[in-house]
Amino acid sequence: MPSSDRGIRILTIADIPVKIDMSWFIILVFVTWNLAMDYFPNQFEGETYLFYWAIGALTSLFLFSSILLHEAGHSVAARFFGINIKDITLFIFGGVAIMEEDPGNPGQELIIAAAGPFMSLILALFYRALSTIVLSNYGFNIISSMFDYIVIVNIGIIVFNLMPGLPLDGGRILRAILWKINGNIRKSTSIASTTGKIIGFILMAIGFIEIILHILSGFWLILIGIFLIQAAKMSYESVFISSLIGNLKVSDALSSNNLRIKSDTTVHTAAREYFMKHPHKGYPVIKTNPETKTGEEGNNSEENYTVIGFVTLNDLLSIPKKEWESTNLEELIIKKKLRWYKTEPDTEAKQALILMKNTGESNLIVMKDEKLVGIISYQDIMNLVDLRLALEEQVEKE
Repeated sequence: MPSSDRGIRILTIADIPVKIDMSWFIILVFVTWNLAMDYFPNQFEGETYLFYWAIGALTSLFLFSSILLHEAGHSVAARFFGINIKDITLFIFGGVAIMEEDPGNPGQELIIAAAGPFMSLILALFYRALSTIVLSNYGFNIISSMFDYIVIVNIGIIVFNLMPGLPLDGGRILRAILWKINGNIRKSTSIASTTGKIIGFILMAIGFIEIILHILSGFWLILIGIFLIQAAKMSYESVFISSLIGNLKVSDALSSNNLRIKSDTTVHTAAREYFMKHPHKGYPVIKTNPETKTGEEGNNSEENYTVIGFVTLNDLLSIPKKEWESTNLEELIIKKKLRWYKTEPDTEAKQALILMKNTGESNLIVMKDEKLVGIISYQDIMNLVDLRLALEEQVEKE
């Protein structure tokens, strides 16, 4: 899947950011080229190259708007159930709506998954009607042909996405049905993930056959097959990890690293006294608050502080060595606009994982009543997963 954090934000639909991954431009150019050099010249001879490229580019925009609206269908359904959508990202293999959490039951999963193909069906009917109106009332053959092409594309989107394997919509529908029958989302995901991998291998096999027959589209089928196999694997791993974590809290996986660095510490001192002496990859940065009532119980420099950020070794290395002595950590945080995110000890560990996934951060500062408790990292949670998996396997052997 594409990283939406690296995407280019182009617009907002119903408060949902829409982004374009850089790989999208590759498929945009390819589709436009194919339409301008092959499809439209074969449909309508005698036009200029400029005309073919113009109508090809316009058709491509209609095509990708259909993919965008397909994902918007998923998004609207998800928000109906109170599930927030981080963004919609278009990339080389289509589009994806990034949900901040998974559906809570089979019914929600089924409706959200089916909403995309349903939207594509509505678009196919809409463009077919437009094609008929334009041709019968105005005689614009080429415009009618363009709309007919979009109809074919939307039908193709429906057929492809309804194949019963994750991460496709059909795979999610299959998982929802199995989940409803057996009540086990992990087992249901395993089955739908396996069928997704099978579909991927079948597409790759067809692709290899096409290459042997000198059909260049075989390369595209191979790439799609690889993508499906990897995405199916990731879909299962995500549910597998969530099922092992269960209702465990952040406090259950909390790192023993409770060190913190004062904001006026220079980058040089932080590197020498913390990163070179301790095995931790990052530290919270605290700033001592001005004491308004000195001597008052509980109002001392050890307790009266504010967490202002989190720094890693890579953050330190982003500063030229010659500036290490003259730059303190507060200045580093401001200069580099370093982001940090916090959670609480009683938060479920799987919610912490979701926050890491949505922010792209592998470390969260754990705080309670605005005071530092510790740090939880992605690796801390994975260590907990490994432990529970080992225990589960041992129980199954007995």
